[in-house]
Amino acid sequence: MTFINPDVLIRSLINPEFNKELTVINKDAHISVWNDVKLYVLMIALLAIVIVFMVVASLIKALRSSF
Repeated sequence: MTFINPDVLIRSLINPEFNKELTVINKDAHISVWNDVKLYVLMIALLAIVIVFMVVASLIKALRSSF
């Protein structure tokens, strides 16, 4: 008795060229992840710089009023 694998059936309906034995991995996927990580690190660094400038400006404002 042969059973029909629903996973293969559904994938073959969605993608007729689906081959269960061939798993294609995007060779450039790690480059995309690295680009995303660099972008997030850049945004976090930019946010940190803005926060530092805001703290320094508020300290200068407080010290200026005390003189």
